[in-house]
Amino acid sequence: MEKQNVSKTIEQYYEIDSTIQSKNQLIFKNTYPYNQTSYIEILNYPNRHYWDSKKVKGGFKSNDTIIKNGNLNFDHKMIYSKVKLTKNQAKKLFQTLHNIECINDMTAACFDPRDMIVFYDKNNKPFEYIEICFGCSYYRGGEKVPTISLCPSKTKLIINELANFGLKRGDFNEIEHKLLEKYK
Repeated sequence: MEKQNVSKTIEQYYEIDSTIQSKNQLIFKNTYPYNQTSYIEILNYPNRHYWDSKKVKGGFKSNDTIIKNGNLNFDHKMIYSKVKLTKNQAKKLFQTLHNIECINDMTAACFDPRDMIVFYDKNNKPFEYIEICFGCSYYRGGEKVPTISLCPSKTKLIINELANFGLKRGDFNEIEHKLLEKYK
């Protein structure tokens, strides 16, 4: 597992990496789902497709209904680490996700999600999510979630921020190998 450097600031990334830049267009308090959120929680888990899928002819079908009836619709025992963000942390994450732009978006085809941002309403029920695969710099979320520009430099910045917020990242190679065996 790659060792994380959690000491870099956004400004330091700009100095050493010209592939990201500030775009400062969205405002936290005016942007869905942030403007309807009581709190935000970050989750880390093994590749969700390996444990939240069913076997079908030719492979497997992943659960695409992440939130159902105000609940997270997957096995919570698989969550390795989670952290509830303070308002300041939520604003910082918002700025990084939505107001830093990758000059050249880069994604691969894997989408092996191991991290999720969950938005909770005033009744403490999840109502929106952003699920991220840092391996391929790709994400999925609800249709109203603002577009996120991702590239390797920005994903490193996000990983560092999440570590600073207290999220622990698991080394899931062995676990995922065992989980993948069920599809063979």
